[in-house]
Amino acid sequence: MNVNTEILEELYESISNWQRKKARSEEENWDYNKFEKAMDEYENVLTYAQNEYGMDPIGEGRDRITFTSGTVVSSNVNVVIKMSKSDGAQQNMDEVELYNMLEKDIEEDESKYVAPILRHDNNYRWIIQQRASQGSPPGASKTVIEKLEDIGWTCSDISPDNIGLIKNEPVLIDLGLGLRKI
Repeated sequence: MNVNTEILEELYESISNWQRKKARSEEENWDYNKFEKAMDEYENVLTYAQNEYGMDPIGEGRDRITFTSGTVVSSNVNVVIKMSKSDGAQQNMDEVELYNMLEKDIEEDESKYVAPILRHDNNYRWIIQQRASQGSPPGASKTVIEKLEDIGWTCSDISPDNIGLIKNEPVLIDLGLGLRKI
């Protein structure tokens, strides 16, 4: 797998800067024009990543944005990039640590349980994960819960949005809150 880490670092810095400016504008009484300019800079960076490198934003939560890999990552499997929006990168770190613990308990192909994390930044600013197709069939959440329980794990936060398909198998794509060893 080849990863253009320079592009990922630049994108991370731009996203993180926007988050800091947005937080500061809420704490201070920034004028509207200053806030609007900062937001335009942020949106321009996302548009540039999309147009120049094919990194389409495909999901956004409170702590991170998920992108397609575009030309920034070349891999033999389709991947996504989960980019932290903050300096802490806590959600990415938690996900990588849980994946590493879970991987030790799986004797067979881990992609039957979770979407594999293939690479990550040392500071957890971004992680690269095998892409799972969205839109899992009815009952997929229950199937994933049962598969995890079979290997001694449980997750109290599995929702249809956290399930995808790899090789037509339902897998957990968002490791985090509620996932733990029994």
